[in-house]
Amino acid sequence: MKLCQDYSDTRLIDIAVKFNVGHYSTISQTIRRINNRMKEDKMLKNLFDMLNQDLTP
Repeated sequence: MKLCQDYSDTRLIDIAVKFNVGHYSTISQTIRRINNRMKEDKMLKNLFDMLNQDLTP
């Protein structure tokens, strides 16, 4: 969800449909939780950074 938002102009409602989530606000809440958790969890941050790096040309 976070990567979809970071790398595309896709609206939250469209991301919600792709992930079969009931309401688009759940997407923003989830992304906020991920961002907060990455501040505290270095391993999660490192994993996300590796995924992020793999996606950048």
